[in-house]
Amino acid sequence: MIDVVILTKNSEKTLEQSLLSIHKNVPVNKLIAIDGYSTDKTVEILKRYNATIIQTHGTRGFARQIGINTVTTDWFAFVDSDVVLCDNWFEQMKTFMLPEVGAVFGLDLPRPLSGLKLRFMQTSSARVFKIRGGCHDILIQKNAISGIKIPEKLHTLEDAFIKEWIEKFWRIVVNHNACGYHFKERSSFLSKENFVSTVREFRRFRLVKDRLIFGLVFGIVSVLDNIGIVKRVEKNICIIAGHGKQLEQFGQIFCYQIARRMII
Repeated sequence: MIDVVILTKNSEKTLEQSLLSIHKNVPVNKLIAIDGYSTDKTVEILKRYNATIIQTHGTRGFARQIGINTVTTDWFAFVDSDVVLCDNWFEQMKTFMLPEVGAVFGLDLPRPLSGLKLRFMQTSSARVFKIRGGCHDILIQKNAISGIKIPEKLHTLEDAFIKEWIEKFWRIVVNHNACGYHFKERSSFLSKENFVSTVREFRRFRLVKDRLIFGLVFGIVSVLDNIGIVKRVEKNICIIAGHGKQLEQFGQIFCYQIARRMII
């Protein structure tokens, strides 16, 4: 069994679905909720699921540090309050719970997908994690973050700090067979927090490049898919990509963030 840490603040719209998926797919030892003094029904929902609730006005970095300090199991999970875990999430993840592995990342997808769209999103999500990390749905070995002190000022990119800390001495695995469906609301893209996060990430040129390129490519694929062309050409594209080194490298720079805005 593992502890699960979830960060909440006025999360009632997606929280119930998230908690249901956690209890369905994870052997929960203790559910730890770090809440930013929610004013909606978030705390009420958490109590129904017997969560240990810790309230704070701090940043996300501060909240994640509290969660890390509170867990008691050898492995624990971070799951965002707007993420719904896929079926058999833990069964897929536990395969990689090895002594030398510090963390196992489940892919971050906007919703269930299939075909070429799914392969694009799998590639982009893995690519984004390798560049800047992610705590949407991740298993972490507690020994791998022993002594970590996340800067309290980090309200964005705290997940990048955690990833960089772990990978100094531990192996990190990206699991392509497990994912969390990140049901981000459109309104959140216009929020001050999201705007600040986006601006700060502009300093990471690799990530900006990935997002722009993938946004363009995914937009084209989405249009073709909507008019029924993708299924007819998908097999040929895969064959070409399998033999074309340049296309293969191009595929590795895909990212999901702009695409998410286009398919929600």
